[in-house]
Amino acid sequence: MTIRQCTTQDIQMLADFYDQVVLHLTQTTNWPKWRYKQYPNVDSVTEDITQGAQYVCLDSDGVVLGAFVINQDTRGAYEKGDWSVKLSDTEYYVIHSFAVNPSFYKKGIANCMIDYCKLLCIARGAKAIRIDVVPTNAPAIALYTRNGFTFAGEKDLDRGFDDIPTFCLYEFNF
Repeated sequence: MTIRQCTTQDIQMLADFYDQVVLHLTQTTNWPKWRYKQYPNVDSVTEDITQGAQYVCLDSDGVVLGAFVINQDTRGAYEKGDWSVKLSDTEYYVIHSFAVNPSFYKKGIANCMIDYCKLLCIARGAKAIRIDVVPTNAPAIALYTRNGFTFAGEKDLDRGFDDIPTFCLYEFNF
């Protein structure tokens, strides 16, 4: 398994991957409330790759096992969080669009991607990783708490989603 930063050559591969994941979620339990062809989609992937924030996890045959975005863009009112440590926006990173290929659920891929995020943030001198999760996304909440993230409140992040009025915030401090 390899985790690497994406390039513009990966745009279609990642857009197809997220489409596959979101389609699966909409046909089963859409824990994160993602919208097929709306988010994540080719536009968000293109933007995140262009900004150097999109990562992919591949097996030895080049099959996409998972993907995530890590950057310093909160995409919402993170200042509302009940964070245990007060940090400026430049002192922490945020994980977005975290997904595992449904064919490889329960294989430890998500844990490996979280470990990678932690190492990447340490190398960049970050003091924390923060994340927001839809309150009903039990698998994500279990993943983050199992990996040492702690709850930092349930807040309206002013994102304007009628079906997601609040998000659960989690943090991992170094």
